[in-house]
Amino acid sequence: RHLFGRYARLHPGSRLRRGQRLGVFYQQGVGESLTPWVRQSAWLHAVPKRDRKVSERDEPMSRLEQFRRDGRPVVMPENPLPYITDWLFEIGPVVPAGMGSGMVTWRDLSAWQDVTGIRLQAWEGRLLRRLSGVYLEQSRKSEKPDCPAPWMDGDEIAANRDRVASGLKAMFKAMAKDGKGR
Repeated sequence: RHLFGRYARLHPGSRLRRGQRLGVFYQQGVGESLTPWVRQSAWLHAVPKRDRKVSERDEPMSRLEQFRRDGRPVVMPENPLPYITDWLFEIGPVVPAGMGSGMVTWRDLSAWQDVTGIRLQAWEGRLLRRLSGVYLEQSRKSEKPDCPAPWMDGDEIAANRDRVASGLKAMFKAMAKDGKGR
């Protein structure tokens, strides 16, 4: 049985010769279609910086933990190559670097290959490094408490649009009231 089960047909070692089909998919933009999934994962795993008003006794929680605590559904975009994102999270998706985090290095990829016995194709290595950079960038942005989700499904977009519209309505109403009182 192959290590990746139902995703075995997408793995380079499964009946495809090296570079045959997946390289074509990558060139056609499948690699780019993983970006929303990685950005959403980074946003969910980020722990927003705390407001000073929040009690220090409260344990900092990632958005994912907050969603689970509140019983909110976690919605993710489509992931066309789950084995790539599985590998990204096995490897990193970020690594310690100096006084913070950094993107996965070639050395990290090489060490991971040595340990797991999986040989990456060149495009897979480049893609993993690029996705690591995307994750790092989004996780830094997502530390802001008011950072919006990078991806929303149709229902969330409609609900967000309604919230923004009602907020703008209230703001204009307050401005008009303020202007009349002068």
